[in-house]
Amino acid sequence: MCYSTLKALDKANCIWHIICRKEMVKMISTTEEMTNFTFKMDRKTRESYSALCEAFGLSMSAATLALVRQAVRSQSMTFSMRDANGFTPAEAAELKRRIDDVTAGNAIAHDIIEV
Repeated sequence: MCYSTLKALDKANCIWHIICRKEMVKMISTTEEMTNFTFKMDRKTRESYSALCEAFGLSMSAATLALVRQAVRSQSMTFSMRDANGFTPAEAAELKRRIDDVTAGNAIAHDIIEV
């Protein structure tokens, strides 16, 4: 791509972010009384979330408020409850139970049976 095309794309991207930011601010700006909601998270997650929000041109507060409002409006939450290994809490608990059984000697070793 030539420089002028890249410059035009960069300008279009900036305009898109500005429009999205203005719409987000307009959506969040209400006359409702606001309250504080505080929670803790580890530093690495906070820094990663801050960088993500900044990339979208939003403050962490605005992005989090938008997520909460969307969850309330849709009565759903679109995120995964799986752990770092891809297991649901129930699958992780079952895997831990089985590992504990093997560790405690409550497992029977046998040859692989091919069918």
